[in-house]
This record gives sequence, structure tokens and C-alpha cells, in this order.
Amino acid sequence: MPVMALLTLAAIGVGVGIRQVGPGNFRMQVEKVLTHLCFPFGLLWLTLSAVVLWSYVWRESPESVVTIRLRRMLVVIWIGMYLIGNGVISKRATRYLDRDYCQINLDEIQPLDAVVVLGGGMATRPDGTPQLDFGGDRVVVAARLYHTNKVKKIICTGSLIPGLDRTGANQSQLAIDLLEQIAVPVDAMSAIGGRNTTEEMAILGKMFDADDRVGLITSAWHLKRALRLAANEGFFPVPIPADFRAPPDLAPTVLDMIPTSDAAEINAVTTKEWLAWLVGR
Repeated sequence: MPVMALLTLAAIGVGVGIRQVGPGNFRMQVEKVLTHLCFPFGLLWLTLSAVVLWSYVWRESPESVVTIRLRRMLVVIWIGMYLIGNGVISKRATRYLDRDYCQINLDEIQPLDAVVVLGGGMATRPDGTPQLDFGGDRVVVAARLYHTNKVKKIICTGSLIPGLDRTGANQSQLAIDLLEQIAVPVDAMSAIGGRNTTEEMAILGKMFDADDRVGLITSAWHLKRALRLAANEGFFPVPIPADFRAPPDLAPTVLDMIPTSDAAEINAVTTKEWLAWLVGR
């Protein structure tokens, strides 16, 4: 059965590739596939696939119980690795979280009293200066709103978590430093603490009244959770999504059939959001 599953997967991948890019571009598609298979995650998965195939094709009879159980364990690991790094799953899982915010257009947002940029999108270069990280689109969206006169005040959140954060500076300060470099004046920005979203919303809930028109910028896949925590603190901001991780078109490509570390990272992020929902965080 695992042998047939592997062969079926390969056939589906070839068929999807030809359909998506056309026969004329098939060579380029093959080159992309081979490149992905040479990446560490893809290479490990390919090696494991070969081991699973070998364990079913070249087997002795009679087999011991240990051998049978070991083969089954390999199959479970192979399936698990494929699902964890699957691009189709990562795209659809992310779209499930951000689907309520896909139609929000930054140009159509009405002027705000202030906008909050949740921490988590900043890192540092080797020389200590700020740079955008995973989720850095949050900061860019804030700059876009400022430069289009949608908002005059930007509040950046996030503080260091001792022992876990090696950037050497608070997320809030890094965001302010970078925004200043893209022509947002310092007197239009302020920083607050918060080691996680729960702490940040607790602080923001005490800063604003129900009548204040405040925007909340965070990654689209994180926005549902952030708004839920904000409501718990009596804070009801205008949702402003950033950092969409799923493309507009979710149709699978042949590359989605190959597990990658990028897809695994996105699946880890979405899993964290669901776990947070389960425990009320």
C-alpha cells in the first residue's frame, strides 16, 4: 500500500505540474522540483521515501514482529513528515485563519486616532541595526497608513523575553527605529511593553476607551486571536491585516506536493493559533 501511495503521489504531482504550467514549461518545473528535493527537508523526506519503498520491496519471509512494527513506524513517520511540510495544507490552514480579513483594503480604511503595531516582526542585523523579520509586513503597513494620512499616531508593542530573545532590543523599539528610517517622525510614535499578545492587550485595554477609533495591525493569521484577546480586555480595535501567508489562488502546484521547511513553519504557526484558542489564550 505505501508503494502504491508513493507512485500515485508522483503521478498526481506530474499531472498537476503539466496542467499548471503547460507542457512548454515542464522542464523548468522539473528543475524546480529537483531543487526542492535537494533542500534539507525535501532530501530527508526523499531518503525516508526510499527507505519505506525498500522495506516493502525487499523483505524476507517469514518476518519477525519487530520488523513489521518497524516498517509500520517508518510509514507513520513518512506520512507525518509529508503532512507537516505539505504546502496545500499550510495554505489552506492559513486561509482558514485569515479568511475574514482578505477583503480589507488599506486604501479604504477611514482615518484613525491611532494604530497599534503588534510586536513580532522585527530582528537585528549583525551590526545591531533593525531589519524586518517573519511578520515584518506589520511595520510596513503602519508606514503605509501614516504616509497616506490614515493615521497620525503609531503605537509599537513588544518587549524582550529574557533567555529567549537575542535581538538585544525590544520589538517596539526596533520597529520605531526602522519606521524613523522610512520617514515616520519620532514624535508620531510611542512604545509599550508586553511579552506576548495577552499582556499587550491587557495594556491596550487600559489605554483606550470604547469611543477611540484605533486600528490594530498584526499578521492576518494572528488577527482573529488578537481581536479575541482584545475583546476580553474591553478593547475593540479596527482590524488591519498584514503578512498574509496564503496566496490569492489556493490551487495546488507540483511544488506543494513536496514537503518543505517553509510549509512546516507555517503549519507550526497555525497550530500555535489553534492551541491558543483551545486554552483560551
